[in-house]
Amino acid sequence: MTSLPDAIRLGGVVSDHQIFGQGADDSGGTCAMLGALAAVGWPDTDSGLVWPEANWIVKALPCGCYVDPSWAGWSIRKMVVHLNDVHRWGRFEIASAVSQVLEAEASRRGASLAPEQPVASGPFSDRQELMAQMSG
Repeated sequence: MTSLPDAIRLGGVVSDHQIFGQGADDSGGTCAMLGALAAVGWPDTDSGLVWPEANWIVKALPCGCYVDPSWAGWSIRKMVVHLNDVHRWGRFEIASAVSQVLEAEASRRGASLAPEQPVASGPFSDRQELMAQMSG
């Protein structure tokens, strides 16, 4: 299974038009999370079924936004939506942040992430670099 960060990157191959404030639009644009789901061929919008770690709760956001300590925290998938819609981070920036948060959270939990089976070797800094690797 492709990791969540790699799927977010691949979402830019499926749709190079990233949108904000909604999951998808009539022109084929997708947000970071729906683009990731489309990249792995998942027909539903529940990313927690594809990547159980997307349901992990974190207490800090990579954007530095305040998280009220009385809250349970944010799920990683909610964090992706926040970074996409509120801060308008690009897919590669979101993927890098998710990768760092997942690694830190897995270490904190003493858990291991499922082994990655990327469709291309990475990490990639941008869409053109990823597409060149895939084509070649």
